[in-house]
Amino acid sequence: MRAAFTLPFEEGMKVERDQFQRLVAGEQSQALRHIFFGEREAQRVTDLPADTKPLTVNKLVVIGGGTMGGGIAMSAANSACP
Repeated sequence: MRAAFTLPFEEGMKVERDQFQRLVAGEQSQALRHIFFGEREAQRVTDLPADTKPLTVNKLVVIGGGTMGGGIAMSAANSACP
């Protein structure tokens, strides 16, 4: 932000580009990309036939009323899941 106010436009853009490249190469950025692709890979089931249909959820039980349990219960209630 400081560069945007104190430097000429081209120099400010260079500072922004340098900072962006530093952040992209950083450990946190690499970890976030790893998580992003890992989550998508985890959803794949190998050797699953393409015509497989998901089963209907007829009843849901939530054990625990903490942050996660409350969120799951609220999502189930919002989608009218018994």
